[in-house]
Amino acid sequence: MCHYCPYMSKNKANVRQHVYVHEGIKPHKCTVCGKAFRGTEDVKRHMVTHTTKREHKCDVCGHFFKSRIVMSKHRQKHFAERQFTCETCGKAFYEKGPLKLHQKSHSGARNFICDVCSAAFLTKGCLSRHMKIHTGEAKFTCEVCGSKFHRKDYFRCHMEKKHGICIEVQQREFLRLPSEAAQQYTYQARARNNQPSVSEEASEAVQYLT
Repeated sequence: MCHYCPYMSKNKANVRQHVYVHEGIKPHKCTVCGKAFRGTEDVKRHMVTHTTKREHKCDVCGHFFKSRIVMSKHRQKHFAERQFTCETCGKAFYEKGPLKLHQKSHSGARNFICDVCSAAFLTKGCLSRHMKIHTGEAKFTCEVCGSKFHRKDYFRCHMEKKHGICIEVQQREFLRLPSEAAQQYTYQARARNNQPSVSEEASEAVQYLT
């Protein structure tokens, strides 16, 4: 039985983990980034974020995901209605959480401040993405030219504008290809879009510089 609330369980481990919520204790840490969690299952779910493997495929749209839970949640959106609507602009969402996050954009409150450059952001997630600029972390690497990016949207934009590859769906397959296969894949995509090859672009660049 919990000493803080009416919660009861015959399993002592469940009670102990429940008490952690009241006391703010997070005894289980991620061995990769050090983030702390209350339970071991929470750590297991979190560890998926550190892998690059996307083995769970949505049978509706073909997108790949790191975990079955995330994939299942995504799949439900194909059949669900957008029940949560923003009273300010009318934009609709599948869940209440994203709606609340969206509503912050109307308030203009930027309470998350960067310790390095003092830039202000609406959410903690936006601040975390911004901090990668200062840390130099680059999780996304172009297999064709080697360019590195700290944000997925920057990587996607690079692939489309520089190499003529739309990776909204193709990205999942492209990232799993070896370098030579990925490069050949790019050449084929460029041919379909009547764009010059990487070697042709390099030659043009040399001529320009000389």
